[in-house]
Amino acid sequence: MNIPHDHEAQDQQDSGGYLVAMQKLRETGAQAEAASTNGGAGEDLNAQLEKVTESRRATRKLPWEPYLEMGLGLRNYWYPAFFSNELEEGKVRGEEIGGERIVFKRVEGAVYGVQDRCIHRGVAFSARPECHTKNTLTCWFHGFTYDVRDGKLIAVLSQPDSQIVGKVSLNTYHVHEAFNIVWVFIGDGEPVPFVEDLPPTLQRAYRGEERRVFHPLVRVRIPSDWRLAMENGFDPGHVYGHRDAAIGAPCLAYYYDRNNIEFVEKEGQAKGMIPHVVNATFVQEAWVEGVKIATTGPHPSFAPPADDGISAPGDSPDNSAPWLPCLNEAAAFPDGKQTHFEWFVPIDEGHHMYTITQSRVVASDEEEAAFHAECERVWGPFVWSTDPKVVGFNNFDAFGRAEVMHAYAHEDWWHREYYYKPDFILTEWRKFVVKHARGVQKRTDMARRPPTEESIVVYNDNEFCKQKNKLCK
Repeated sequence: MNIPHDHEAQDQQDSGGYLVAMQKLRETGAQAEAASTNGGAGEDLNAQLEKVTESRRATRKLPWEPYLEMGLGLRNYWYPAFFSNELEEGKVRGEEIGGERIVFKRVEGAVYGVQDRCIHRGVAFSARPECHTKNTLTCWFHGFTYDVRDGKLIAVLSQPDSQIVGKVSLNTYHVHEAFNIVWVFIGDGEPVPFVEDLPPTLQRAYRGEERRVFHPLVRVRIPSDWRLAMENGFDPGHVYGHRDAAIGAPCLAYYYDRNNIEFVEKEGQAKGMIPHVVNATFVQEAWVEGVKIATTGPHPSFAPPADDGISAPGDSPDNSAPWLPCLNEAAAFPDGKQTHFEWFVPIDEGHHMYTITQSRVVASDEEEAAFHAECERVWGPFVWSTDPKVVGFNNFDAFGRAEVMHAYAHEDWWHREYYYKPDFILTEWRKFVVKHARGVQKRTDMARRPPTEESIVVYNDNEFCKQKNKLCK
């Protein structure tokens, strides 16, 4: 771990890029520069400034320009696909990650993944799961049958003597199960060791160095780019929007500078940024025309268990810390005993799967059982609320990500955004991702497909398919 110390070089890098160009445009010489763009004296200043903006956009590149091409996520990483309890023995489920449609099946405890597309007519196996033996998956359209363990075509039920049998295979995926989550490697060739994509907190748990338990909380499909969602997870300025949350927010906002962010860049380890909130600048209140704006504090119905004040280890964040490829680790949230893990798994260019799990270190089976009960009774409803009367802390985030998506997807806001001090950590993250990403996920020959609930016909709801699904057991 190290903290960059060449402040002058960093300032020069920033000042030469788009980060400050938009700011300086309005701070110094904006009117004079705009007047030289054939705007005319009577033209609205904003219109003139927009012309200058367009000119600069065409000639200047953002310091994180490659980040703009990462809409489908990063390649050659382990991603959480779904919670372990979402796939029973012998059952089948489909997921889309980074534009790749994958169907999973559990066989004798192990989970296997293959492409969710038959090599014959391209239909999705997950649309009507059909299994005649424990090791196989059969296409419901024409009976092409595959071994899920290696993807090989082993039978064609509509032509038993087909010569194609044994000659073609489905693409297969490396799958791993840990922390009550099924993970899949999205990449090329042999995967990197699983532990290399784990931050220190998860590494300790994976190696058995501490007894940390994990409670799967929620997975929600959000209509937002994963990058916007990821940035929202550790955006110190958006705390303002949480001021009325049931759990409560400690301040209106806060922000960092380069002196209180650690950049974790060791080879063979997970790459991430650890901000230290103890040294951050806090905004406790603000005023608008004599009206004081401040947090309202926890909702009266919110009664969390007593906080034992457990502190995080030295290599753990004391607030929200982003890790490649798409993890935000929030220490001491929603109380001092826990660590909140949230992944923003890219589905396609316009959606991500918001995956949340709570965790804590326990000393006994009794503590573990109590923690799971506590999550169901207290933390679940307040972190992600399904009660319209309760303002769920993370519900607000999902709402904000979906709302901001329009401008970035359709109005080129990646090039039009303005910045203020709390955004510093976000722009540092973008540069960090560009520097350390193993690869960039690109759209394959699998075209974007609407989710089942958006399809014209939902076959899985009819009685025929319910009976068919019973075969997968």
